[in-house]
Amino acid sequence: MRREYTKLFLINYVYILILELLFKIFIMSSLDIGLLYISIFTLPVASVITFITSLFKKKGLNRFCSILVWFLIYAIFFAETIYFSFYKTICGLSALGYGGQVMEFFSSIWQHIVSHSILLIGAFVPFIVLLILSFTKRIKHEKYDAKVTLALFFATLFFGMSSLELDEGAKNLYFNTNDLLESTNTLGISSA
Repeated sequence: MRREYTKLFLINYVYILILELLFKIFIMSSLDIGLLYISIFTLPVASVITFITSLFKKKGLNRFCSILVWFLIYAIFFAETIYFSFYKTICGLSALGYGGQVMEFFSSIWQHIVSHSILLIGAFVPFIVLLILSFTKRIKHEKYDAKVTLALFFATLFFGMSSLELDEGAKNLYFNTNDLLESTNTLGISSA
């Protein structure tokens, strides 16, 4: 069971990391130390997602949760990509709930979707791969192991927090600054 749980964690990590790196490289157009921090801060996010998608005894329910969460992660990537191309800033996860205003600017937003279609379709490919692996049962959706879950979360969180000690700017950004654009560029979408 621990092996399958660890495998699911690694799958979640790679999936989120691919989307984070695509956003950083192709949308933020940035190649800097933030790539390292994004790689590190994706670890605790992946551990939480693995826990959420492994809550139930029934594998089918866990599979459904995984697919839903994977799709939501892609939807956040999609929304942030379009929002950034439209406004040149980050809207933050909490502001994504204001989707009703989208219809007012639909034609303009559609132009941004079309202009980023290759990136958005390319980023959708990992989701399709996860669906195929999930339905062919190459990804097992076992119930979580509490000890492994806690150990994984605290180890990845400790690693992330410890890495901030190496860079005073990143530490200040994480703890003191409320700059979504710079936080996303340095720490990733999931930190916004």
